[in-house]
Amino acid sequence: MSNKIDSHREKVSSLAAPTKKLYNDELHAELLELQSDTELLFKQLQSLSRQRLSECLNESLSGSLTDSGSN
Repeated sequence: MSNKIDSHREKVSSLAAPTKKLYNDELHAELLELQSDTELLFKQLQSLSRQRLSECLNESLSGSLTDSGSN
């Protein structure tokens, strides 16, 4: 009886290792995808921030020119 239990434990262990590796591989792939998405979103945020900053500077400069012209 003990030999059967040991045999089953070995089978379960031998099946668990590939399952863990597959799970780890899937997690790694998901992590890489999330990192890629995060980098893309960060670049888009930087671009939008630069665009907004440029708009604010342009508004500020055009306002300054208008103000100085009215003096």
